[in-house]
Amino acid sequence: MTEPEEQELGTIAPFFDGGYYLSRYPDVASANVDPVWHYCVFGWKEGRDPSAAFDTSYYLRENRDVAVAGINPFAHYIGSGRYEDRKPVPEMAGMRMQLLNAWTAVADRVGVEDGEPVLGAPRELDVHTLVAALTSSAKNEEFVISVSHDDYALSVGGIQNIIGDELAEFRDRGIGYLHLCSARPIRWLAEASSGDDFVFALRLDGEALGRVNGVTLQQALKRLATTGSRAMWVIHHLMSHSPELLKKLIAANSARPPLFWTHDYFALCPSYTLLRNDTSYCGAPAVNSTACEICAYGKERPIHQERIQAFLREVRPSLVAPSQSALELWRRSIGVEVTDTHVLQPARLAQSDRIWVQPFRPRLRIAHLGSQVFHKGWDTYQRLAGAFQTDDRYEFFQLGTPGATPSFIHHIPVKVEASARDAMVHAIARQDIDVVISWSIWPETFCFTAHEAMAGGAFVVARREQGHVNAAIHRYAPEASRNVDDEEELHRYFRGGDVLIDVARSSRRHGCLVPSLGSAELLHPVFEAEVRA
Repeated sequence: MTEPEEQELGTIAPFFDGGYYLSRYPDVASANVDPVWHYCVFGWKEGRDPSAAFDTSYYLRENRDVAVAGINPFAHYIGSGRYEDRKPVPEMAGMRMQLLNAWTAVADRVGVEDGEPVLGAPRELDVHTLVAALTSSAKNEEFVISVSHDDYALSVGGIQNIIGDELAEFRDRGIGYLHLCSARPIRWLAEASSGDDFVFALRLDGEALGRVNGVTLQQALKRLATTGSRAMWVIHHLMSHSPELLKKLIAANSARPPLFWTHDYFALCPSYTLLRNDTSYCGAPAVNSTACEICAYGKERPIHQERIQAFLREVRPSLVAPSQSALELWRRSIGVEVTDTHVLQPARLAQSDRIWVQPFRPRLRIAHLGSQVFHKGWDTYQRLAGAFQTDDRYEFFQLGTPGATPSFIHHIPVKVEASARDAMVHAIARQDIDVVISWSIWPETFCFTAHEAMAGGAFVVARREQGHVNAAIHRYAPEASRNVDDEEELHRYFRGGDVLIDVARSSRRHGCLVPSLGSAELLHPVFEAEVRA
């Protein structure tokens, strides 16, 4: 290290966030070197950021004098830039990044579509092998075909857990369960396909079975139909799929109209959260609206919605929504009449009758739950924690998947999966979390983390417009929750200490989340009626 670099290290060390740097750049962590030293010698030249509050590339781009002089940008900002009103990050940095990512994703779409398959077992299945496997599984001559956007056994999330729940129930009843996902996962609908060029990755009764193209699968389903084996279709998600191909497969073998889940709003728009440019809720306007014209997804949306509408009109599914609010938004926006609808919550909250008395603690423990992503309110939570990081009344946590976490937020790894469905509830209780901030910026169809927060005995502070979230906290925790309108009100709530008063006065209960049986709750009566017949 040169003498100037040693001076820079001394300047930036008190302001450098080593925890953030190591979590964001695992290669530095694995090298087992001092993160401050690494930034001074290599990091800033590679465009790495020393904290969540300083954007190295932005600072050099906006301050050409610093870039031309070859000065460590963070050292310059600490030494003089902050006194000269030079900005360390762009205004609305998180929103700008979301906007850039949305337009980049659209621009990169064609390249992604042409990529090689990346999912699924390597075994290629022929008609005979597939028919034999399904015949062995479908002991009652009835089996379920479930369709979703990824391999539920390899991914983590709410939809994946719901699929796992219903699989377990069907398996206990001796009903075969075939799951289909694309072997070429993308964030869009796949192109219309005749079947020979579309490859599925298959799981049968939870075990990887292999890969098969659409034509082979269609032939196998037709052969099964001639032997009396009939399929019950459950569409959990259309992302990565060709609706036109699925229509052919359903026509080849189907015992009844499919179940069509509205886990999110992908049927209405490629932006499945209904966030315009991935930044702000749009309300699903008409496809020819001005709002769509200025959105990265606007050009794709008309044909996207037209293809899904055609699918719905032809297969005439039964609609299954995780909440009443999701059903209402979907029905008024889809443009297709669906008469058979059901509201089926993926889980229900069972609460203790005992009021939990909070022990005295010098600092209120605040948490964000789940994924560190923009649409789940992570940026808002980071700003809240940053604003009050030196306030002795509060301590901030993040429970969930790892990410680039600032050191003023304690990260607690939590992974909710089929074998540990209560992991988040237990973590909330174990970490003595007092308050959970629920700040999704889209209308959640069903928010697992809000329910987990209440089950863990936490007080919930929620943004008012969050779809199902507000209905849930008003039902289960009316005396242990608070709605606020916007981020400014959220900061006032903490600055004035009202949150301390509300938590102290709250009536909080511990509980547990009881998973539903998923599609099995709706299909069981059908199977039983046919068995009796």
